[in-house]
Amino acid sequence: DLEKKYPGRHEVWALSGRYEEASGNEAASLTRYARAVRLHPDYLDKGSPDFLGTRIKRLNDSIFSRLTEKKKRSSLSASEGQTLDTVYFLRRRFAGGCE
Repeated sequence: DLEKKYPGRHEVWALSGRYEEASGNEAASLTRYARAVRLHPDYLDKGSPDFLGTRIKRLNDSIFSRLTEKKKRSSLSASEGQTLDTVYFLRRRFAGGCE
């Protein structure tokens, strides 16, 4: 409900990402973290009090490994392809790139 009511609030997306992560929904969690990062890049800035980079990177690396391995063996579903796009976006951000 908060995502619909406050779509431009980065805090909502970061909290939603943490909730999805705790629920074991890694892809949904990563999507929400990516939205939070788009709205508030400080989540990846080590000097920021809002830094969530360690948590996001760990999750991103885990999903990246799993999806790239699956992509080598077979094709990805549409939702897996979208998740991989999100992974690549975050990898670029971790490397210091922009959208």
